[in-house]
Amino acid sequence: MKAKVNGTELFFDVEGSALIPGEGRMVERPVCFALHGGPGVDSSPLRPWLSPLAQVMQLVYVDYRNTGRSARMPLETCTIENMIDDLEALRLHLGLDRIAVLGYSFGGILAMPYAVKYPHSVSHLILSSTSPYWGEEGETEKWANLRKLASARPDLAPLIAEYTEGYAERGLGATNEEAKAKSQKTQGIWFHRLDPQKIAQIASDIADRTIFSTELSNWVMKYEMPKYDMRPRLHEITAPTLILVGRWDWRSTLEHAQIMQQGIPGAELVIFEDSSHALYIEEQDKFVATVTDFIERHPIA
Repeated sequence: MKAKVNGTELFFDVEGSALIPGEGRMVERPVCFALHGGPGVDSSPLRPWLSPLAQVMQLVYVDYRNTGRSARMPLETCTIENMIDDLEALRLHLGLDRIAVLGYSFGGILAMPYAVKYPHSVSHLILSSTSPYWGEEGETEKWANLRKLASARPDLAPLIAEYTEGYAERGLGATNEEAKAKSQKTQGIWFHRLDPQKIAQIASDIADRTIFSTELSNWVMKYEMPKYDMRPRLHEITAPTLILVGRWDWRSTLEHAQIMQQGIPGAELVIFEDSSHALYIEEQDKFVATVTDFIERHPIA
């Protein structure tokens, strides 16, 4: 399904029902925008692992402008500001009241400023494997953490070398094909405990069904991420907030999660002890149970 909003056309897909039969009435459930990682990939890597959440809320998967099946736009329009305005325009287009927002990785980088700019649009905020800032500080931390990981995990050292090779010049790749190949080869660095054969199968499946947008990824990393810093505004988030982090995540670290917990009033933090960045895959049962419990403890008034 596609919606023409805010000067672009967004692809979205819906899983689950917003109304279910109850005793003598229809029961309304929350609607949740599921915001994928990236930038430069689409919403397909979230599935099928988020699908069980459709038992407690209606999921709306969104491909951002210039990603996946959404329209291609001039790169200079692909700002974080425009992307969060796209989400608000889509909410209005669909005739929704307040929505839950689940932001994974780069999706959380969109979810936080969205919750600040449109506080009355957000009923629940779920931030998974994400960061409150980037810029030079975040880049420096990233490479330092990767060096530590390569030293601590010799089995991952070849994958880390593959991931970092040429990154400064062309990001994850100069072409979509190169980004796909690199993504498939290096998927293991995002996991902590999964069997390598299972990771290889997941990596192959995700790479084959993901639509890559390398130009967008490189543009956002060059022009948008250097100025991204939500730390001064975290206190403005008013929605009930759940923060999820993998203990072994080198990209969006436990320290990042603690900064968000301390900055967002009343935020809850849950640590996934056996996971790295892809905690929703590595500890799927815990992920689904934790999010379900959070949604059920914070019913929409």
